[in-house]
Amino acid sequence: MKVKQWILGAPLALAALAAAPQAAAAGTDAPPARSYRGEKTLAFRAGYAGYNKSATAGLEFTYRFSRLFRLAPSLDYVIRRHDTDALVLEVDAQFLFPFSADRMAFYPYVGPKYASWNYHPGASPDNNDVSTRRSRLGLDAGVGIEANITPTLRIGVSGGYTFIKYFHGFDAALTLSYRF
Repeated sequence: MKVKQWILGAPLALAALAAAPQAAAAGTDAPPARSYRGEKTLAFRAGYAGYNKSATAGLEFTYRFSRLFRLAPSLDYVIRRHDTDALVLEVDAQFLFPFSADRMAFYPYVGPKYASWNYHPGASPDNNDVSTRRSRLGLDAGVGIEANITPTLRIGVSGGYTFIKYFHGFDAALTLSYRF
């Protein structure tokens, strides 16, 4: 499948997953209002980094301050391709717009991003590591959508753009979160 098809298909699949339990529960009483403050999640992330056109893997932690706002620090490793790899740290502010009886949410996000890129041009004749590192601070902005599959399991997809000098590009991620 092409990347564009994944980007367009993932939100539709999430909408279908969120609608199924809601349709099954039709005719039952609405759940009581809940407090969102202090909700935490730990997520596994897999994605795509546009700078070196490679896969990423990482972890994300979220802390929710209200129904409409949460912070999401994450740590990702960009897998080596074209002799470059990276360690990326983000702290995104996510502004939630819940819908579908709070089972789904759309969110824009923005936050600082730190990337440490490693270049591995090859081994020297004496087998010493000749890699070099460049680290930069920048800005990350994008949008995401998520769906609650169960009260403790959430799945989501996000896409955005990284604004970092020399290392800018499109990024996308699929997350599988455990809420506690």
